[in-house]
Amino acid sequence: MQWQGKPFEGRHPIFPGEDAGEQPGRYGQCALATESLTFPAGSVVVQLNQRLSKVAIHWLEPDAPDSALRWGFFDAIFEQKEYGEAYVLEKLARENMAKDPALKAEFEHRIASDPQFAASPSARLEFFYERSPWFQPNHVGEYPVGRLLSLEGLPLE
Repeated sequence: MQWQGKPFEGRHPIFPGEDAGEQPGRYGQCALATESLTFPAGSVVVQLNQRLSKVAIHWLEPDAPDSALRWGFFDAIFEQKEYGEAYVLEKLARENMAKDPALKAEFEHRIASDPQFAASPSARLEFFYERSPWFQPNHVGEYPVGRLLSLEGLPLE
């Protein structure tokens, strides 16, 4: 995502202002995925069989022109939350390559075939962090709003 540089109405939206013109794709794309999810306690279900359902749709659909996502209310989903400190990861990398020849071969192949990776100390350390027992994918960019295909089993009262 690319955020608008200057704030507009106190926010840094991720859509171009009217003076920027329309540039489709510049600000990312949302891909619809169908999967089974468990929503945490306290989640809200907005039923669309009501008079103001279009307001909810415009606010919650990420691609809508005035959605909460585009207005920057979900900026935190684009931030990586966990990482490893360099002094820890460097030691971990050395130890793991000494113990695991396949990991060492994978790393060396990546260094040889990807000049951008080879030139980036942080990318190289991230390589080892992603293969550590402490790595937890945090689904960066995953929109925390879902569409329900069925209300079956939901306690809506």
